[in-house]
This record gives sequence, C-alpha cells and structure tokens, in this order.
Amino acid sequence: MLWKLKRTDGMLLGFTDHDKSITYNDGTDTVTYLPSDGVTGSATTQSAQDTSNQEIVGFLDSEAITEIDIFAGRYDYATIQVRLVNWKDLNMGSMMWKNATLGQVKIKNGQFTAELRGLEFWLSINIGEAYGAQCRADLFDAQCTKDASLYIQEGIVTSATDLRTFIPTGVGSPDASLVMRGSATPDTVAPTGWFSQGLITWLSGLNAGFSMEITVFDGTTINLFENMPFVIQAGDTFTILPGCDKLITTCFNKYDNVLNHRGEAFIPGMDQILIYPNAGGTIPTS
Repeated sequence: MLWKLKRTDGMLLGFTDHDKSITYNDGTDTVTYLPSDGVTGSATTQSAQDTSNQEIVGFLDSEAITEIDIFAGRYDYATIQVRLVNWKDLNMGSMMWKNATLGQVKIKNGQFTAELRGLEFWLSINIGEAYGAQCRADLFDAQCTKDASLYIQEGIVTSATDLRTFIPTGVGSPDASLVMRGSATPDTVAPTGWFSQGLITWLSGLNAGFSMEITVFDGTTINLFENMPFVIQAGDTFTILPGCDKLITTCFNKYDNVLNHRGEAFIPGMDQILIYPNAGGTIPTS
C-alpha cells in the first residue's frame, strides 16, 4: 500500500507499509515511498450511517514529518492518495483505493495519528448559510468589503511569557504603541479588545512567515489562539490586524459597516418563542 501526501505548499511525501523503499510513477508524480517512517494504516470502517474513514499511524522518527511542522499547520488540508501495487512488478500498475483529505492530526508520545477524510465526508457536513445574529462574513473578505490595508500595522515584541502570550508595542519611537489604525481616531492607543479575534503574522524571529489568530487583547498583553511552533522572543516583529466578534454592535461602532452586516440581529429567537404570561397577566418583553 502506498500513501502519497501532497501538502498545500506543493511538497510531496510518500509512505509505504512495505519493508523497502518503492519508487513509483502514478502518471502524475514520481515519488519514493519510504518505509522508515513507521507508517501503518488502520482498517477501514464503513456503514450506511457513517462515512468511510481510515487512520494513518506513524512515528516521528525521520525528517520527513516533524512535530513542529504538524503544529505549524503545514499538513492542514493536505491531499492523500492511497494505492495498492504489486511491489514485485510495478509495471502492473496500481489500484486507486482512496482519494482523501488529511483531517485531524493527533500526537501522543511521539506518535501521530492522521484521519483520512474521503470525498463522501463532505456529504456529512452542513453546506450553506443559516439565519443567525452573528455575521456570516469574515472581516475584510468580499462580503465584508472593509479594506485590510487601512487597518494593518506593524508591531514588535517587548517581552514574552510563553509560546502564545506576549506584550507588544508599536514600531517607531521607544514609547510607540499599537493604535486604532483604520478608525475615526487612527492615532489613539488601541483599547482593550481592539485586537481580540484579530490576526498576527510574524515578520522576523523564529516564527517568521507564520500567522495565528488572537484570542484576547487586554490593552497590554496579546494571547494567541494556539502556541506558536517556536519561541517568541523580544524584538520579534509582526503585522497585526484588529478582530471582529461578528455582532451588529461591533460592525456599527468599530467598523461603521452595518450595511454589510451579514447577520439577522433582530429576528426573534428561541427566547421569544418560549416566553409565556406571568402571574400578573403580562408578557415579559425580554
């Protein structure tokens, strides 16, 4: 069995459950499938209720797959083709067994387990839009229409607590601060929450080129959604964008963009459906 993995950056990796390397041309790519990565495949499960799935299990014992690359998201949405070949006679061709997308990757004690999601997986998820109070657009996308270039700014790390928590400052004079760029008062120091749900992209340091969502900005400290793959150090530079909680009040007050709000904040919800008259004969309004 041969597993050909293609990352979104174009990098190709090949694995096999055979005890020797196999170099095989599938008509698109010539890949050397290595056994040294300890990769094995689980049995396939399939039923009328569940989509078929398989797991690839392997050990991080080579440079082909590293724990840092997995944590950095370099294998997110990678495509995998699984083939069966006759290792004694590769000229017999191959049988395509599965064309899948890499799903959740788990690591425990140096062992990774990667879920394979077949084409039928997408039939099991909801596709389309649903009414709700929160905006269905993403900040700065085509539906939102706001221009990210008006809000982005550069910053620098003053000090870091761990792989996801650090104190930033603006680029410029020693007392520069991150500001409310893009707002009606673009030179005002950024208040608490301005960068919450925002995005940071590292320009220098060990994490250069990586991006990460921001969970909380308390006015002084930034806390990232996940750990960065490498240590955050004082002097590391980055670009930063503010965030949006997708509520209509934020769209109106922070971005003056309520006309493009893709939510239905005023449609009655379950709380209105379940209300009932109280003992005084009146119906509560909230």
